[in-house]
Amino acid sequence: MRRKCYPKIADTLKANGRLILLWNVVPEPRPEVYQVLRDLHETYAPAIEPYQGQASQGADLEQLGQLILDSGRFQDLISDTLSWQSTYRIDDYLTLLSTLSAYIKLDDRDARALWEGAKPRLEQHFGETIEVAFLSAVQIARKLV
Repeated sequence: MRRKCYPKIADTLKANGRLILLWNVVPEPRPEVYQVLRDLHETYAPAIEPYQGQASQGADLEQLGQLILDSGRFQDLISDTLSWQSTYRIDDYLTLLSTLSAYIKLDDRDARALWEGAKPRLEQHFGETIEVAFLSAVQIARKLV
């Protein structure tokens, strides 16, 4: 979300209105999963950011909260994050990835090669399932009067 949107949002809110943002960051498996798929990503999806980790994702969310305050139109920021893990079957995990914007943007041929190459590698190294970490956040700020 860009900085210039916050004044527009503030203009639409009543006095003391609240801005509520809900965030879900890109789900991430353990770093070992990225290592197994590294060359496939470099070949077929080089523009997709490599493993970030929840600490880095959390810092990014904090920066987004600071942008709200830096707009000069909001105050009293409240932020909270929730992290959890879920077990995915390999096919379900690859389906989840294919719904993310960065992967949707891939050329059809590259996406097909990535998925076809990823499935057997993941199954070979991790069996039928992998653990995936999720990070969600809520940010609430009050419009300056």
